[in-house]
Amino acid sequence: MYTKAVEIDPEFTLAWVGMAACSRFLYWFCYDLSEENLATAKSYLDKAKALSPGSKEVRFEEAWYYYHCLRDYHRALELLEKLRDDYPNDDYIIASISFVCRRIGEFSRSLELNEKALSMNSSVFFYWEDAAFTLRVLREYDKAEKYFKRTIYISPDNTETYMNLSDLYISTGQLQAAGEFIAKNKDSFEARDLKRYQSQLAFLERNYDQALQLMNSLSDDPISFQNFYYTKHLQLGLICRAMGDDEGAARHFTLERDHLTRKISGAENDYRLYCSLGIASAGLGLKEEAIMAGEKAIDLLGFQKDALVGVLQELAMVRILVMTEDYDEAMKRLEDVISFHGYITAEELRIDPFWDPVRNHEKFREIVSDPTYRVNL
Repeated sequence: MYTKAVEIDPEFTLAWVGMAACSRFLYWFCYDLSEENLATAKSYLDKAKALSPGSKEVRFEEAWYYYHCLRDYHRALELLEKLRDDYPNDDYIIASISFVCRRIGEFSRSLELNEKALSMNSSVFFYWEDAAFTLRVLREYDKAEKYFKRTIYISPDNTETYMNLSDLYISTGQLQAAGEFIAKNKDSFEARDLKRYQSQLAFLERNYDQALQLMNSLSDDPISFQNFYYTKHLQLGLICRAMGDDEGAARHFTLERDHLTRKISGAENDYRLYCSLGIASAGLGLKEEAIMAGEKAIDLLGFQKDALVGVLQELAMVRILVMTEDYDEAMKRLEDVISFHGYITAEELRIDPFWDPVRNHEKFREIVSDPTYRVNL
């Protein structure tokens, strides 16, 4: 539609801004991580800047380009702060500054700004949801729960919030609450996601047969979101591993590794793929390959490049190290992760069968006993 608009009026600035935003979103949400798409986003932005360099919308899109496409958070903040000076009553600008602050580890400032945006406009559902994410990082889990519920109240058709609240319950060890919430709201989940979460709960409850049955019922289509990518075979391999079914684990990890190897050949900078590949390779005893994949994921998007979601890549490496029996290094890295970020808790570590091989490791016992990492609800 934007293309049709600029065909009608090549000097329609907002259409060029919209085209730049479309390409940017394709990149940010991992639909197209190619250099060609980056160049396309930049070319559309440049066209908009040439037409109206001082317009609010063009300046905003330029800030988002630095944020989403280049991950140059400091430049994005600089541009957004200048916009805020010119438009001090724009809640979206303030919220955007909040979003970027999280990426450089300024979580408390991010929450403060997010709350400011909410005080100006409480009707935007993703202000509540993003604040909930930040609260989870800051280990304010009770308040995060309330904010996720508020998000659902405002936007009840937003399926991802149901998953996010389920994740919160699981990460804080509230399996009963998670199960009740999912059962009560099962119609708000996509069918595959519902089975995936039901399988995860069964796994955490050590009901492995049910976990296998639910996960096996899914198709082989990838489970793909912005921050993770895998097929059912990765999870099936982990379930079989916990059961002690080495043959089954090897079969599923091989299928996953083969799929990811093919996928990476056309997406070498997709950090999500390396996380899953590292775990699959570790499950097959391919230690060197697994470590390389984990390091590649961190190099692409670890804590140093993204303080918010870098935790996923860092935690994947911890899992790889556990699976390759490098327990001392795994526990050192686990302590680094949990001390920086509230994504995981002592409660989750206690209930997840994945961590069974290190339950008697001195450092693991220290971590799960540390009140800093416990949940206070």
